[in-house]
Amino acid sequence: MLRFPGITQYPGDGVPLVADSVQTSKLAFVINEKVLDWFSVSSPSKLLKCIAHLMERDNEYEYNIELVKEFPVLNFNKVAKAFNEKHKMLLKNDLNDRQKTQLESIQFAGSKIIHLFRRRIKKRTIKLARMDTALAVTNGCNYIAVDIKHAAELDKGLDGVLLILHTLVHEYCHDSSSMNQHPHDLAFYEDYHDIVGYNPMGSFACRVLERYWKQLEKNGLSVRKPTIQDLSRASVIDEYENVERVEPFKIAAKPKVQVKKSAHTQLDLF
Repeated sequence: MLRFPGITQYPGDGVPLVADSVQTSKLAFVINEKVLDWFSVSSPSKLLKCIAHLMERDNEYEYNIELVKEFPVLNFNKVAKAFNEKHKMLLKNDLNDRQKTQLESIQFAGSKIIHLFRRRIKKRTIKLARMDTALAVTNGCNYIAVDIKHAAELDKGLDGVLLILHTLVHEYCHDSSSMNQHPHDLAFYEDYHDIVGYNPMGSFACRVLERYWKQLEKNGLSVRKPTIQDLSRASVIDEYENVERVEPFKIAAKPKVQVKKSAHTQLDLF
């Protein structure tokens, strides 16, 4: 907490995307009413006094006690002014050739991810958007919007693709809108854990990456070629997750991904 410029309270329930962005950007340490209730206090300033009082029991914290007592309390609306909670959906005409290729690859990945769920999941339209407060959002029903800057992670190779895949899994796990609030219940965590923990995400990422590179070449755009490191890391990822992997960077064959019997049935991912 002391690494932040100050503490602020979001004036409402839950933790909305804008509050999450304020904290992620290290503009302020954000709390809500629930945190105040835990300490039986009514304001951030009283919370600081309470924390200082608890720290006084141990002389080891003597220096930090003064910092806590003098820690600034910031107005949430002023701190959050830099962020816009709304996102602007982008049309294909708004995208350059590289961004169109990124969108196509992300849409391909999304169309395969739905088959990783043990329950029936309806395919959602995936579009690119400009947003300040999230990497991606969904209405929990028929579409997912991915931030255009986040889509560019595909150009970072395997790490970037894995980040995109985990983002898509995250949004598909939301059965309700993630645009204002970001609810994560037990069912959400169970879905997310089952998908990323029992499927060959490394091999899957290689397939998506391979497809992206092929499309870039087809469109006459610069391509970062696969490296030995990409190949070996994909293998390590799948071995760590204890799943059978498919050989990456082989375009001709379309193998079925076999997963451990205790997890999912066979999935034709690719």
